[in-house]
Amino acid sequence: MGELRFTQSELQLVPYFENDNLVFKDSLSDSIFFPNITRSSYYNWRKYLSYSEEEQKECGDYYEAEQASISSYSNYVYYSLNIYLYFVVENDLQIRKYISIEMNIHHPNDYQFFGKYPFDDIVNYQDSKNSNISFYDSLSIDSIDFYSVYRFKPTFMQNVKQIDSLYYTLNDGIIGFKMEDGKIWHKTN
Repeated sequence: MGELRFTQSELQLVPYFENDNLVFKDSLSDSIFFPNITRSSYYNWRKYLSYSEEEQKECGDYYEAEQASISSYSNYVYYSLNIYLYFVVENDLQIRKYISIEMNIHHPNDYQFFGKYPFDDIVNYQDSKNSNISFYDSLSIDSIDFYSVYRFKPTFMQNVKQIDSLYYTLNDGIIGFKMEDGKIWHKTN
């Protein structure tokens, strides 16, 4: 049995602390508020994933894998934000690390974002062929300049309005997002 853990620098890919609040504003000063972030890190028993029983026998024992996550929910108007770091053993039996981001906004319309991105495509973005990740040296949102910005596009779509793009820095996390209708929101805190 083995243990898979994230390094401290990997855990910092999600740069939020317990009880943080996230506030986003648009150009009309409307606000979206994600209160009281909770942060947790826990271990799950995982078995190597493969398609055949023969491959499963060759993989050996179970291992314990760390998952780290943050979440926030608002009671008044339904907003939710979840960011997970986790390990996956792919079909080629290579262990890969992912970040998953889910955001739901249900006021005044329903919008959703879901994306799953390999660490390697973020850390080595210049070598990535992932069409759902772009990198900008600098980006201005509502006259606020941000630096070293990743733009994530959703990797899974449902039959609701989509958050078209999510903007993320390794130091600040989510700094903004763009709705399907073109409305852009930016982080204020």
